[in-house]
Amino acid sequence: MNLIPFAYLASTQELVDVADVPSGKDCQCVCPSCKIPLIAKKGMVKEWHFAHDSQFIDKEQTEPCDFSWAVAVKMMIKQLLMDGTEISLPDYHMELPSIGYKSTNQKVLITKPSRVKYSNPTLKEYGCDIILEVGGKKLGLIFFMSKKNTMDEQTIDPHLVGLIGVDINGFAYDETGKAINHLRAYLKLSIESHVRSKSWLYHARQRSVIEKELQRQRTLKNLELSRDARLGRNKALDTTVDKFQSSWFCVACKHSYQGENIGLNPCPKCNSHFYRKAV
Repeated sequence: MNLIPFAYLASTQELVDVADVPSGKDCQCVCPSCKIPLIAKKGMVKEWHFAHDSQFIDKEQTEPCDFSWAVAVKMMIKQLLMDGTEISLPDYHMELPSIGYKSTNQKVLITKPSRVKYSNPTLKEYGCDIILEVGGKKLGLIFFMSKKNTMDEQTIDPHLVGLIGVDINGFAYDETGKAINHLRAYLKLSIESHVRSKSWLYHARQRSVIEKELQRQRTLKNLELSRDARLGRNKALDTTVDKFQSSWFCVACKHSYQGENIGLNPCPKCNSHFYRKAV
């Protein structure tokens, strides 16, 4: 997809949705990149979009304007975040290797999904596209053209309490797979109320949560090993006892008893060993 959904309103330089302006040349919009006037196209077949007005394109121009759908969406998300106060954040699970207590890898919850208030949004700080202050801490957002699941913790600025990746391509269509004609409103709703296209790349608590879980697993494994060792000793003892004892029957007094396999082993009732026999 490379149709342009947003453009600058010529009179205010505000980024606007094609759905919010009149159709055709009456939209009074210009391209944010090349500044050429645009035409708002709201047809029945293609998604609504802006197109460059060919009347203003230099015939000698060899390279077309490189302003794209993705760049336009990034610009609008930034504008909405700069003007907004709330954002919904997804849950965050991390996999950790088993240390023997469980047979398969486990997923550990680092943080639950939440909707938080933020303040003081700033652009281009600490290697992020935008920084939001949440509870006095700095949360960074980075925009990607494809979903990025991980990031090297060593490269993340220590000022950040967390880092969220935003997959721009995830906003191309709605949840049903349909194109979105009121994209600005959809992006605003997605930022404030949905977690779609957002993923945690880093959370300040992830290391401590993982270490705590690993320690819990180590404790459980040690208990398991201790139990197995104790059961092993008891089983060995039972086997040893079985080797030296048998069941006996005293023919004289008709008494059955457990006795040693070695020695006289007399009947405990009549104290005679002459009439005993193994059974």
